[in-house]
Amino acid sequence: MNHLSTTKLTVALFLLFCFALFNTAAAQDKPLLSETIRKAIDTKGIEAAKKQFAAMDQSQRDKYNIDMQGISELTNTYVQASNMEAAGAVSEISAPFLQDMISKSLNQYSPGL
Repeated sequence: MNHLSTTKLTVALFLLFCFALFNTAAAQDKPLLSETIRKAIDTKGIEAAKKQFAAMDQSQRDKYNIDMQGISELTNTYVQASNMEAAGAVSEISAPFLQDMISKSLNQYSPGL
């Protein structure tokens, strides 16, 4: 590998690292999606929570930190409590957020896809 290629690779890796740090820092300023879903289901009920999140557009969904581990734990909590309706609601509510996240990743790293 020549020096120019090594330099370009180093710069690209550095920029990727900076981008990851920025996204992590920005995500910490946002409320956790899992906590917001839990609060909505537990205080408003399943149907009202589903309606609340279904009414959100992408710009509103961007205001949340999509914490996959928290969403998984929330789903498991409802399953262990035999509340399958609430567990299903978590999946239904979080699906558009996950679709947004996947679309952004694809557009960011593979703009032609």
